[in-house]
Amino acid sequence: MSMLCLISRKDTLVENSTTYHKVKLHAYIEPEIYLFLAEVQYESVTAELFIASEEFCFFNVTHTGEAMKAKESTIMALKQDSGEMDSSAQTVSFEELRAERDILKEELEKTVTSLNKLKADVQNSESQRMADQRASMQRLHQLEEELQTSRLNSSHYRLQLRQLEQEAKGATEEVNNLQRTLQVKLQEKDAEIKRLSREIIAAPSKTEGETETEQRLKQLMESLIKKQNMIESLQTDKHSLMLQLERVEHMYREAESAAIRATYNSQNQGGHNGSASLSAVCRLT
Repeated sequence: MSMLCLISRKDTLVENSTTYHKVKLHAYIEPEIYLFLAEVQYESVTAELFIASEEFCFFNVTHTGEAMKAKESTIMALKQDSGEMDSSAQTVSFEELRAERDILKEELEKTVTSLNKLKADVQNSESQRMADQRASMQRLHQLEEELQTSRLNSSHYRLQLRQLEQEAKGATEEVNNLQRTLQVKLQEKDAEIKRLSREIIAAPSKTEGETETEQRLKQLMESLIKKQNMIESLQTDKHSLMLQLERVEHMYREAESAAIRATYNSQNQGGHNGSASLSAVCRLT
């Protein structure tokens, strides 16, 4: 019965170890917490296996020793009483002793086999712990590199966002100045057109100075055409600047969204790690 209890206890330990590794694969916890859990798990399994092996060996040694002593006492008694017993009874007694001796030898061999298996389980547990520790250190190093990269990207996006803000501000001021300049020039041209219209309406009938007036009017019309062309050119420049401003605003919005996403991801990663750490600590408690 004791042997069956020890074997059942060992199977329970192996099952708990398997469950632990399944939980480890499906749960995300901080590498430091994971290392601590691995150490605790290893120490617990090692201690339980050691205790089980000690109890197992003690049980078998005690049981075997007591049985051997009993058999020796029986043999001595049989030798002393050999004169009083017939040969057939002695033969039966010796056969029974041989059978019991064989059973004891078989139990001893099973004990040695079980002990060797327990030692192999301890070695496997140690190898698994070392492998898990190496994997955890690699994962920790990877997480540190990802965090550093995220911080660098966040700083880069913030710098780019400030540059785009300055460019957008400069482009807005330039467009406003251009609009004011165009408005002033348009007002000047309107005033000049009105003045020319009044001069044409108020001009007398053909006189000797008609040629001079026509030349003056022609010059004014040419000047007006030049100024209109200048206005059209300024309007074209204004349209180009407006398109440039729209592109800058679009780039600004994209950079701002990227910076917000980078900041959110960094905060979300920190919050997730903190929550996982708290959950792992609660499990330990």
